Formats: sequence, C-alpha cells, structure tokens
Amino acid sequence: MRAEPLAGRRVLVTRPAERAAGLVERIERARGVALRFPVIEIEPLARADAPRADWARLAEQGHVPLAAGENVAGLAEFDRIIEERAVAFIQPDTAKWGGITGCSAVARKVLAAGLTYCPHYLGGGVGLLASAHLLAAAGGSGLLEIDYNENPLRQDVWSPSIEGGRTMLPDAPGLGIEEIPDSLVWRATYCRDLRPDGSS
Repeated sequence: MRAEPLAGRRVLVTRPAERAAGLVERIERARGVALRFPVIEIEPLARADAPRADWARLAEQGHVPLAAGENVAGLAEFDRIIEERAVAFIQPDTAKWGGITGCSAVARKVLAAGLTYCPHYLGGGVGLLASAHLLAAAGGSGLLEIDYNENPLRQDVWSPSIEGGRTMLPDAPGLGIEEIPDSLVWRATYCRDLRPDGSS
C-alpha cells in the first residue's frame, strides 16, 4: 500500500484563484484538505477614489467580501456602489458625509439591495453613539466598527460593554449623553446650558 503523505493534513493554498486549481486537485488526490486563501495579483488601490473597475476586479478575483464607503460622499455615488455590488459591506461615515439623515437613506438602500450596512466611525464617543443608534434603527445584520485604542474622547463618553457580540444602547433621550464627563470638561472650549424655556 502506497503512503499518502498528505492524508488528513490541511494545506493552505495562497495562489491566485486562476492558478490554484491544479495544485488543489493534486492536494485532494493525495487525500489532503486544501484550504483556499487566494492571494490576488492586483495593483494596490492607493487612493480612496480608485476607479470602481479596480474594486470590481478585486471582488471577482478574491473570496473575501469587500468593505468600503467611509470616504464616499453623496447619494448618487452610494447608489452606484450599491448597484455595482463589488462591495458587500457598505460603510458610510456619519461624521464625513450626510450625518444621520444622509446615512439613514444609504442604510435603507443598502438593506433593500440585500447588502450589509456597517457604519464606519473612528473618533469620539458622540459619533460612535450616533453610528450605533443609526445601525440599531436601520436593522439588518450589520456590525458596528469600534476603535479600541486609548481615546478618552470615546471611552469617557461611551465605552460599550460587549457580550456575545452585542451591546445595549443608552436609553436616555437623544444619544443618551446627559452631560460632559468630568474627565473631559477641561477640553470644552465653549459650553452653555439651555433651559426648556430657551433661557440660559
């Protein structure tokens, strides 16, 4: 009986998809398990505004869904990205373009197209909370991107407790921030309390 040196072994295949087929076939004939993780040969997308044809080519050659959108501005541009379907995870940034209103419209279109809405935000706690509320309102299976680097402007405003990949949003009015945390008061450049009657 001939020995099968790959029997039951897993082999990582990192060749571009079009060149991996022959190697995968040989591994499987030797009773190995081929794990496909194709490296693709494509010029780097050096600019956020790289031609959409580059994104389409990247999506076709890879087996990993693409995420993008944090540097896109305008409903028409998001409409094109959604229609082309090269990007599976659409990530508008409420602080860069559109705010809650604009990004809410994008989220509805993304979900209607069967894609995934994942708001992008990297910065302070106010913007992160706004993105989290928008994701919760939009629904779907999207994820919230959270930066875990040291950042008092984020963690002193909202540092979510995550269990099983989920968190609870504050239930106070608005975003749930009732006052500036003591640790951040010294950073305030202008602060004015307004009473319900409009006086200060």
